[in-house]
Amino acid sequence: MTITGIYNIFGFNLHRVQLTENLFLDEYIPFQMYKRYITRGDGYYGWGENYLELLCRKINKNLVESDQKLRDVFGAVTINNWWHGGGANFRGLRYVGCGVGTELSDHYQGNASDKHFKDYDAWEVRDYIKKQWRQLGITIVEDNVSWVHTSVAWIPEQTKLKIIYP
Repeated sequence: MTITGIYNIFGFNLHRVQLTENLFLDEYIPFQMYKRYITRGDGYYGWGENYLELLCRKINKNLVESDQKLRDVFGAVTINNWWHGGGANFRGLRYVGCGVGTELSDHYQGNASDKHFKDYDAWEVRDYIKKQWRQLGITIVEDNVSWVHTSVAWIPEQTKLKIIYP
């Protein structure tokens, strides 16, 4: 975790946190949650200045590592893009009451992300994942959608990639 600076985003001074060579915390955390904990915290002062760490702990490290591996192969990727003024906000972590998906989704545990790659379509990326899922650390992929949904959730005694259909 590296703080790369403080930026004014939508009128709020927010720290940008680099997680890997190419991926940032804001790509996984929704704007409302990021803003709340970075600017005000939750009123529990025992955590002191560790709100950035607390937000990082909401995202499974294996998810970030697998997304970075995909980024290394396929290039530029978009998960959440609210930091840059885009509309994608719940493609990483989701919180109860956000109104997106089901609360049983792996997004609610920080185990899943939805992404688009700039130069590759979702089908090309999924074909690669289906062959390399173990090396990537991916346990679940969603099929027949225009984005790439992957999860690193633990599946007991997993012997093959779990493919889900929305």
